[in-house]
Amino acid sequence: MGLFQKNIKGVESKDNLPEYVDELLDAADLSNVEETEITGNPLDYGIDQAIELLQKLPQENASLVVSVVRQTLQSANIDVDLVVQDAQHKAERMQEKIAQLNSEIAILKTQIAQKETEIVQTDTALKETLRVQALLRPESQSKNAAVVKLNTKAENTRLTGSH
Repeated sequence: MGLFQKNIKGVESKDNLPEYVDELLDAADLSNVEETEITGNPLDYGIDQAIELLQKLPQENASLVVSVVRQTLQSANIDVDLVVQDAQHKAERMQEKIAQLNSEIAILKTQIAQKETEIVQTDTALKETLRVQALLRPESQSKNAAVVKLNTKAENTRLTGSH
């Protein structure tokens, strides 16, 4: 393969290339590409595959890694510009998804606030119901009514802040 026989930014020969170049060539899976006719379908390789490949490669000397990746993809008849376009489309879809999720969260927060208000209102109604129930009990249970009345008065004082 003559791709690596020319000088690449100070690298004089294939033997002097870092080990990850071999990994890159293996990852490109050029085994089913004939030398006379390249049959790679640009739709078979997109941004997801490029992300996966680049995550496996070392991060040092990034410009050389990217250069080797671009040349390898091009040698496999993969249109790098289509991969970049795929990245743009994916980014747009993800931005739309984030906006949708944020919208759903806002709706859920509104629903939570409504439910919290409903809880407060129901709790207030429950306390009033129990207070009136205790007041309306027969005289034999008047001791309980007095306790409920005192508890209600103390609760009202605590809520309003008056003494």
